[in-house]
Amino acid sequence: MWIGGFYNGAFGLIHENSQHDELSPRILDATSIDYKLLRAWLDSCNICHGTMCQPQKMDMNPVSRVIDCESGNVVASPPNCKFVALSYVWGPSDPDADIEANACFPTTIQDSITVTKELGYKYLWVDRYCLEQENLAEKHRQLQTMDVVYSHAQLTIIAANGSNLSYGLPGVRSRPRICQKTLTIGRVSFVQIHDPDFSRLYPWSTRAWTYQEGLLPRRKLVFNDRGIFCVLQSNACRRVLQTTCDRYRP
Repeated sequence: MWIGGFYNGAFGLIHENSQHDELSPRILDATSIDYKLLRAWLDSCNICHGTMCQPQKMDMNPVSRVIDCESGNVVASPPNCKFVALSYVWGPSDPDADIEANACFPTTIQDSITVTKELGYKYLWVDRYCLEQENLAEKHRQLQTMDVVYSHAQLTIIAANGSNLSYGLPGVRSRPRICQKTLTIGRVSFVQIHDPDFSRLYPWSTRAWTYQEGLLPRRKLVFNDRGIFCVLQSNACRRVLQTTCDRYRP
């Protein structure tokens, strides 16, 4: 239910079962993620959308290396590798950073590893670590196949906020989300719902590469400072952590 509206959001009515309904407005915990809810979104997608939101099968792996989220190592991708991809803003490169130093992943990568494991996946693909940065010829070849990578990921995590890898995914570990405004009139309570349009206003949307990284994945899980929302290819169905299901066509 939408109540009123303003330039950066609206108010949704909170009812007593809101926290147990995956599509109802809710008050978010600024410092934690409801992974059960995220898994419910993906399970619903698998059941309702069938193959429409699933990556197409390939005879060979679309990626050669992935991060093993259990060991924290960059490894050769196993046969029939099911992986999650990350789309983010690199930011300034640290010339002293060793991209093979797996124990020193930046915050955004560490948070993405946490999310990947919580959603039941083992492998994460991140261009900075999984492309062979020192082998320029091989790196160039792999860069020509980025469309294949993102279109065959099981899910793409989009880090919408932050201009570098130290920003993290709000709500996952160290960086809290911005608290919503609430309004109570008598016995009725409302919570602020923000416009989940991730195509503008965020550092992520200023990168040229993000056009294909936002267009090609069949399922996207977008993290910003005010919440999380899931964009599915089937009818471009958009599910928002802090609002009801909003169906639209681009």
